[in-house]
Amino acid sequence: MEHKTRILWAIRFTRYILPPVIALSYFFRSAIGLLFLSIFLYIYASNFSDSKPWSLTDLVLWTDSLPSSDKLGILQSVITVCGFLFAFHTVSKNWKDQELGKLRIQASNDLDDLGSEAGRVSIDIKIIAEQAVTFVDKFKSTGKNRETDFDYFYLVNQLPKLEEARSILAKLSSECHRIGGRHHLVISGIPLAKQGFESAIKSLTAICDAQYFRIPKLSNSSELPIEEFCSNIQYKKCQDYIAVHDEHYDLMNGYLGGARGALLSQITGISLRTILSLKNWDEIEKKFSGTKTQ
Repeated sequence: MEHKTRILWAIRFTRYILPPVIALSYFFRSAIGLLFLSIFLYIYASNFSDSKPWSLTDLVLWTDSLPSSDKLGILQSVITVCGFLFAFHTVSKNWKDQELGKLRIQASNDLDDLGSEAGRVSIDIKIIAEQAVTFVDKFKSTGKNRETDFDYFYLVNQLPKLEEARSILAKLSSECHRIGGRHHLVISGIPLAKQGFESAIKSLTAICDAQYFRIPKLSNSSELPIEEFCSNIQYKKCQDYIAVHDEHYDLMNGYLGGARGALLSQITGISLRTILSLKNWDEIEKKFSGTKTQ
């Protein structure tokens, strides 16, 4: 209970107290923020002191009454201070943008690696599931013959590859959350990247959840009669995995690609040439709208 209480207070602090603190900290950690804070304190100085600050009209009249040399000195001082503030703000912003760009590139690379590896192993699993479905259909229609014996032998030899692919895909389903946690500050700052990454996780999770169809695990084809091997294959779950993979594979890669694009567009920008270079708009729209391409 003590740990739950601490977590609850941490959630409340993050939700209700941290946002205004971050907003206020802007006025103390940037030159522009300090300038606005100084103007605010000057305007409302009469509320917490006995002195009354001059209004804008008073400042103009006082400045007009000064000698020309004093006016020139004030103007030079204002230009110097404003120039320093502008230069300091520009250098700080450029440095932050450069470091943030590195973080966005790293996040984009991690998403690319995740999508490539998840796509590779999920396709391997799909190929074996299709082989199992084809084997069962062929065996039920023709019975035991040389062709089904060969398919049986080949399918058994693919089982180690199936186990390896399942293990990698299960790890990736956890790895995606680790990537999201590591790059949360970068991804959550860009709405399109955040939405795309979360949608990609849902598609990856759906594929991972559907991968556990049963095919008898054998070291060689002589351990189990072909009839018994065929009857122990979860035919329907193999078909379900194929259907789930067909539905979510393109979605997963599309969402990850969209998230990567949203991250990198903050660095490279989006030009008219980039939009015009994209092709097959009709096919892409039909694919993601659920309409079959003619």
